[in-house]
Amino acid sequence: MTLELYRGIARTGIRHVQCRNEQGASFMADGYARATGKPGVCTIIGGPGVTTRHRHRAGLLRFATHARTVRGVSRPNARERLGAIHELADQAAVTAGFTAFSAMVRYPDELPELIARAYAVFRGSRPRPVHLSLPRDVLPAPVEAEWKTRRAPSLPMPDQAAIDEAADRLARAKRPLILVGGGAVGTRKPLTDIAERIGAPVLASNAGKGILPDSHPCRWAARSCRKRASRALADADVVLLVGSEVAAGDHFLAKLEIAGEIIRIDIDPAELTSMYSAAVPIQSDARAAMLALSSALSSRTSRRNGRKASTGSGRSARAMPRK
Repeated sequence: MTLELYRGIARTGIRHVQCRNEQGASFMADGYARATGKPGVCTIIGGPGVTTRHRHRAGLLRFATHARTVRGVSRPNARERLGAIHELADQAAVTAGFTAFSAMVRYPDELPELIARAYAVFRGSRPRPVHLSLPRDVLPAPVEAEWKTRRAPSLPMPDQAAIDEAADRLARAKRPLILVGGGAVGTRKPLTDIAERIGAPVLASNAGKGILPDSHPCRWAARSCRKRASRALADADVVLLVGSEVAAGDHFLAKLEIAGEIIRIDIDPAELTSMYSAAVPIQSDARAAMLALSSALSSRTSRRNGRKASTGSGRSARAMPRK
């Protein structure tokens, strides 16, 4: 059912990576998205291909062929019960519950808008999968209208008042700690600067591993579920939480004990009001917010300490076990 799609790929020069099965294709595209911060794209067959496991916190665009035909009929719904292989009653509905959106392409000219909408989700909000079903009679048809590239929306930028308040609290903190997740990918430089300036150990969720190398003195390699890490979170008077939903899969506890103030940076407003609510919520692209916070802290720490803040000149991170 994907032959027409591959004929099109051959004409475009798009690099194609052959996978063993649908699950492998989804996982590979998911891994690409997590490692690069760019959307991963995969193609799968309908039916069982659609129901393979979906990872839900990465920018993933899945094109799935659909056994039904939709063109050339007077009614808006797909033709049903034709006995086609892998036929599903409503393929788009199968994935609607765990994607940013799921849609069936009923006419070729719908594709430019749907793909632009998918990339708007990937760029302007917390990345989540998008599913597009391509019926077998739509797949070989051309897009008649001119396909113009649609500009993706700008990333949300941080509120300067919130950045200033966060910088003030971190500059005054006696026992600061930083916890980063997958949303902090691309923040290594400002993260390093902030950690070194305030002397904060850096913990990482599963998705946040590698943002700050394990070899860095501020990086604590223990997972947040370890007893020492849990005690450090409970002991911290200010916790900077960046790009993480603090999911149960990271700590395997009902809830992490965080007694101190939380400064939370996340692109998703829903996370800012979750069970780990923030004293200073900052809805923003993580990199933009961390760069602004690093700049704000630079002026505050230099005034307070009376010395030029540079790599290694701030307070040293609290001595903590590596494992």
